[in-house]
Amino acid sequence: MLRMLGILGDPVGHSLSPFLHGEVIRRSKLPFLYAAFHVRADELPQAIAGARALGFRGLNVTVPHKQAVIPLLDWISDEAQAIGAVNTIVFAEGRSFGYNTDCDGFLAGLDEQGGDLQGKRVLILGAGGAARAVVRAAQKAGAAQIYIHNRTLARARELADVFGVGVLAELRDVPAHDVVINATTVGMHPRVQESPLPPALFRAGVFYADLVYSPLQTAFLRHARAAGAATADGLGMLIHQGLAAMKLWADCDLPAGLPGELRALLQARVDG
Repeated sequence: MLRMLGILGDPVGHSLSPFLHGEVIRRSKLPFLYAAFHVRADELPQAIAGARALGFRGLNVTVPHKQAVIPLLDWISDEAQAIGAVNTIVFAEGRSFGYNTDCDGFLAGLDEQGGDLQGKRVLILGAGGAARAVVRAAQKAGAAQIYIHNRTLARARELADVFGVGVLAELRDVPAHDVVINATTVGMHPRVQESPLPPALFRAGVFYADLVYSPLQTAFLRHARAAGAATADGLGMLIHQGLAAMKLWADCDLPAGLPGELRALLQARVDG
């Protein structure tokens, strides 16, 4: 019998998760169906309870529910606790289990695109749920220094206090870092021509990573490459966090060649 999986968000129509997981399910011959569900904040408790009652195997959780969902679950992993956000739920034995696969998904996607945070001075742009996972990833990877910059300085300070990292108040200090990561939504539709940094602040010796994957070639990455810098796009994190979630639901290993196959499929879909 097929069991249901899905993603909850507001909005959720733009999500590539149904396509990604549909391909994983088909190529791995798994007994699941995956769908997107538009769930407003006030509907979240009923949505979680309904999924459990209907026998769902699990859910992905996206903006803006990654933190709000935590008190609705029976258990959350140490990683999700440390990040303060849940992006994957498993229903088993009448209970709900919350995980966060964004952190390790980001690191895996960065690694396959030539990025390395160990011993590096890392600047993270943004202070939302995605930024929390990236800060955690930088700490796990052994970054030498971690700074957060956000348009609202108070939010940057709040997140920095949680993780014990620094705050960069002035963008003119950006070139002092080895790695700069865009964890904001700037560059995503409809703001596709915008970059969180002006072109003048990009340097050839800095590695730039963008969590945005639609469009794949963001203004942020275009500015970086124009400056002669190495880059990593957002597809890597999308793919690897998704595969980690599917492994939790399926409770088995997945075919080894999936990341490369999924990248080709998703790149064609995004570019098309």
